[in-house]
Amino acid sequence: MIQVKFRRISPDATVPTKAHASDSGFDLTAVSEPFVGEDGYLQYHTGIALELPEGYEGQIRPRSSISKYDLVLANGGPGTIDESYRGEIIVRFKPVDRFAQGPFVSGLFPTVSTQNIDKLRVYHKGDRIAQLVIVPVPRVELIEVENLSETARGTGGFGSSGT
Repeated sequence: MIQVKFRRISPDATVPTKAHASDSGFDLTAVSEPFVGEDGYLQYHTGIALELPEGYEGQIRPRSSISKYDLVLANGGPGTIDESYRGEIIVRFKPVDRFAQGPFVSGLFPTVSTQNIDKLRVYHKGDRIAQLVIVPVPRVELIEVENLSETARGTGGFGSSGT
């Protein structure tokens, strides 16, 4: 078992917890109502900072409850917390328009402001908003070569294994 140090930056911060001992992720709780960043993303403070051990990263993943809200993780998830980062974990979401019509409509709101945020189903202060999963990251050295070994797949990419 590894130990990960954390610090409460806010007096309202909730200790990240697992619902069950065998769960992969620790629930992160919002210590703020959502606020709209300059880029239109909704952001939540967690009031928590980490000190990850060498060779590990933190991954921010959506909770299964995300399907009840008009939100997706801003970067498509998971978000990465590098071992050297010591700042507060802030979770960012992109709002989704549940009323978008058509089979291939992205449904992403072009902008969110304090004027239209009340039309969205969003998390609120005190809600569990995301999961934190701590995973090992192997140390890798990339080595440039002239040729790569041959495989049956070769350079077959998108859809090369069939539909």
